[in-house]
Amino acid sequence: MCDILHDFKNPAITVAGFAKRIQRILKEGAHFKDEKVEQALDILLKETSRIQELALTLYHMGRESIINLIEVLKRRFLINKENLERVK
Repeated sequence: MCDILHDFKNPAITVAGFAKRIQRILKEGAHFKDEKVEQALDILLKETSRIQELALTLYHMGRESIINLIEVLKRRFLINKENLERVK
């Protein structure tokens, strides 16, 4: 059960963080066409899709799926890069 909760927690934290980021960027006067906003929205969509996939995986236990590790690594890189920039 801990593994399952952990798998849900990571994308949920990412979604909350990027939603706050978009809110901050828009308050600073950016528009939805801004590259940073589009990038953050893309990550939000992918992470919420990931949560849905996790839920469906639980529903269909044992079903195999193919993952594009390059896309997963790219997304993780962007998330980690954003977090490191906030820490500076």
